Amino acid sequence: MNFRDFIALLKKKGILVEIDRPCSIDQEIAAIIKEHDGQPVYFSNVKGYSMPIVAGLFGFRNAFDAGILSATEKPATIDACFTQKKRLPANDPASFIHKLYEAIDARQLPVNIGSREKAPCQEVVEKPEFLEKLPILKHLPDDGGKYITSGVAIYTCPKYGRNISFHRMMVIGPNRMVARVVENRGLDTALREKNGPLEAAITIGNASQVMIAASTSPPKGVDELSIANKLSPFKVSRCKTIDVQVPVDSEIVIEGRFLPEKTDEGPFLDLTGTFDIVRKQPVFEVTCITHRKDAIYHALNPAGMEHQLLMGLPREATMLAELTRFDYVRDVRVTAGSSHWFNALVQVDRTKKIEPEPVIQACFTGHGSLKNCVVVDDDIDIDNPNDVEFAITTRAQFDRNLYLYPKQKGSSLDPSANQLTRETCKVGINATIPREGHQAGYAKNYSRVSYFKKD
Repeated sequence: MNFRDFIALLKKKGILVEIDRPCSIDQEIAAIIKEHDGQPVYFSNVKGYSMPIVAGLFGFRNAFDAGILSATEKPATIDACFTQKKRLPANDPASFIHKLYEAIDARQLPVNIGSREKAPCQEVVEKPEFLEKLPILKHLPDDGGKYITSGVAIYTCPKYGRNISFHRMMVIGPNRMVARVVENRGLDTALREKNGPLEAAITIGNASQVMIAASTSPPKGVDELSIANKLSPFKVSRCKTIDVQVPVDSEIVIEGRFLPEKTDEGPFLDLTGTFDIVRKQPVFEVTCITHRKDAIYHALNPAGMEHQLLMGLPREATMLAELTRFDYVRDVRVTAGSSHWFNALVQVDRTKKIEPEPVIQACFTGHGSLKNCVVVDDDIDIDNPNDVEFAITTRAQFDRNLYLYPKQKGSSLDPSANQLTRETCKVGINATIPREGHQAGYAKNYSRVSYFKKD
């Protein structure tokens, strides 16, 4: 489902909050998005700009199920995405996480339209200085500048091939930006391999499946556009000034190149709602901007639910890819309390013997930024923090069930980790019913009793 089809669907469902009074890009719009966190918001009247702004499209979990469906899908199928109360477990083939896991494994290249038809994203071609005409937000007083937060970078690594990834980008001039590039990830690797200017397109207002795939971080050499196309097919077209293919239905495409030059990036609020440090980061020089005639700008509020869920939920699929070898794994979840990023819960079949430490290590492999992992039985609701706390309290003895992994590479998003080296201590907890007692018939000692009123 492309970007505007998805907006239209949310409006039809009565979910879209529409604001038609004049609003400023200087902190005001960001504050309103924050007030409506978890809801999609559409700003039709942006002071000083002709382009409307939308935010919060993926601020709730059900949006992910609907977003990967075709706009021509049966209404009942789309309706079910918004009416289902309980999220399907990751091992259910109908769940979003399982579909994404399958798409990572069975990816398919999108069709290139070539010169046969005109791409909607290239209806209007602008000069590099059009960057100043885009309604790019300043979110907070202490921000380093105005930031593009929903931009998906598309580029080709000389060694590993095409890659796409989200990057926040701070405007530093009429045709220049600086991007936050995480060390040793896809773009950083491509820049080091290229060892010179790297052509890239920054696409804004992308189809749901493109945004989801861009957040997935599969192994190097895996093309995320092929993951997106497997989720829901779309077409691509070559850019005007660089040799990069972009989805034809993107709202805005900023063409250009990353330079060897570096400058200060930040400060900026990050996923946890804490300010990230200032670093020397790569400069991006714009060569051309194309967009749809009636383009809609997508703003992604830092530390909001859309930011958290777009980053975090795809990691459930990459962890599932590592967990499928354990036939007793039922479900996996990143937790809200960890900004949907640092902590994971794995639910296992309580009737089977398990190996907790390999399960925990599989999660750390599937999600490199993961800090803590807890394994629980399937009588524990992993969407209920009280249930999980009960399991940790009554089923784990930390001299036997705690696994410490010091001096690991974690996430720079964790303020307690080393901000330069990302060194952290990772933790796993086995909070399942002890299997020796379970097999001997003593599991009732670990379960809560329900009271039933007699007739």
